[in-house]
Amino acid sequence: MVPINSLAPQTRENRAPQRNPSVSAYCASTTLSPLDALKRFDKNPHDFLLLLDSLGLLIGTITHKDIQRALIDHQSFDFQLDEIARRPIVVLSPFDSFATVIDLFQNSDVSFIPIVTHDGYLLNCIMRDQFHTLVLEEITYHFSLDFFALDKKKRQFNLAQRPWGFYKSLFISEFTQTKVITVFPGEQLSLQKHHKREEHWTVAKGEGLMVLGETSFAVKKGDNITIPKGEVHRIKNTHSSKNLVFIEVQLGDYFGEDDIVRLEDTYGRV
Repeated sequence: MVPINSLAPQTRENRAPQRNPSVSAYCASTTLSPLDALKRFDKNPHDFLLLLDSLGLLIGTITHKDIQRALIDHQSFDFQLDEIARRPIVVLSPFDSFATVIDLFQNSDVSFIPIVTHDGYLLNCIMRDQFHTLVLEEITYHFSLDFFALDKKKRQFNLAQRPWGFYKSLFISEFTQTKVITVFPGEQLSLQKHHKREEHWTVAKGEGLMVLGETSFAVKKGDNITIPKGEVHRIKNTHSSKNLVFIEVQLGDYFGEDDIVRLEDTYGRV
């Protein structure tokens, strides 16, 4: 990760590698007028612009709401975009690993991450939804990927973000709910139990350590675990770089999140 406020000046002679063409649609020059920026948002499905100086250095980001607030404050378009740009910016470098991408998206306030060189030249940008698609489609991460092409692959995942990873609810009825749960490398669910449902887990990918009652055991792809109602349980992804994915089938008469009784939690949610 590159701290944006430490980026050094750059000249055209030492310009960085070529920017991904798709990200250009989300770039704006500091000379762009606020009115023209508003017009850009009409065709911008992601509601942000990356503000660049004349050399292509990233100096901030702006959203539609940023311009609206500035209009209210100034009562006119008499302001510059760099006056309202958001700083500092969370960014990636071309050399950051996928584990770093995962760590940054753990912050629910981060919806997109620009990718820049050490001296601030914008190369690319990845959105949270594109990151989810990357994981679920099992596409190998590289900073030069056309992440915006993944928008076409988006399948309305409706993912629920958690500190340990995320899940998608596939089906729910009066008597059952089915989820696909992804646990990031090295992360684990809370030690928990449920009063109103039993659960059946099938490991679809990866490896982990399962705690069930007083026992613990390794699990891998194809393993099935039955968790009776009221039984203490947790699972940890023991791999250093690959996700753990399992299918959870809940059986009972209530499936609300408030039926999770946490006994221990790495993320302070007890």
